[in-house]
Amino acid sequence: MKKNFYFILIILILVSCAKKIIPNEGYNQINSKRAIDLLELDKSNAKLLTPNNDYENELTLNDSVLKYNDSLKSNYQKFIFKARPDKKYKIKVNSLCNCSGLKKYLFIPQIIIKNSSNRNITESDTTYFNYEKGPLSLNRVWNIENDILKENKEIELLLFSDNSKLSENIYKFILNPIGFVPINVKSTLNGKYIIKIEEY
Repeated sequence: MKKNFYFILIILILVSCAKKIIPNEGYNQINSKRAIDLLELDKSNAKLLTPNNDYENELTLNDSVLKYNDSLKSNYQKFIFKARPDKKYKIKVNSLCNCSGLKKYLFIPQIIIKNSSNRNITESDTTYFNYEKGPLSLNRVWNIENDILKENKEIELLLFSDNSKLSENIYKFILNPIGFVPINVKSTLNGKYIIKIEEY
């Protein structure tokens, strides 16, 4: 009886969900919009982040579009935070899985840190998956280098999605109550996330 209940519950969870954006179709939408080049971006409309606090938001198809790596496009959001020269900083982004229904999606978060000489930093120091924020999340951490902190009292961040591998499998987990079924999570171009500036 208990097994039947779990089986029915899991089936309901798998099939009951709002319509999801198919990654490649969503990309066609943003690809048709005018994209801002990284060099054109300024700090207007940037959200202020307070160190050591989680900020939860969602990257959507309604956000402005930027062009990066010469030809790729993504929606993006802008942030700033005030840095202290006697402190060190990390940026942490948790991309939260849209895991309801049959299709499971996560966007791969990407950060660009711009400084006064337009030097961009895009590679994260750490990438890992876990459940620390509730649902499955893809977590990326960037260390901010000391020379950037010396140059800037106000650090500008751009958060966007790495759309170079849309619809590819990026994670697999096993759903054991219905017979150890492997579930693939695919890369998408938007979704909910949590960003945090860690000051230490």
